[in-house]
Amino acid sequence: MENRGKILGKTYEKVKENIEAAYKKYSHNYNLRSKLQEYKVNDIVWKKNFVLSNASENFSAKLAPKYVKCKIITKKGPSSFELADMNGKSVGIFHAGDFHK
Repeated sequence: MENRGKILGKTYEKVKENIEAAYKKYSHNYNLRSKLQEYKVNDIVWKKNFVLSNASENFSAKLAPKYVKCKIITKKGPSSFELADMNGKSVGIFHAGDFHK
């Protein structure tokens, strides 16, 4: 029984080392392609435009602009902001992932 415990302990340590190595490898690759973007109040950003097609009004969503120019009014959370269009009309609250500079 003691021999079985030693083998199990060594196996546990090896698995732990492999998990740590995989974490370092994949976090390095992820961090190469992800950028932390900081936004402040009064920054001008391009917000992703979410629209739906409407046949009765002869509107096709694929022909609509993909991004709309907006201004950040207030910061609502760590990554959510209230936006206004360039005329000053509030557009709503959006996550930082939905826009870029």
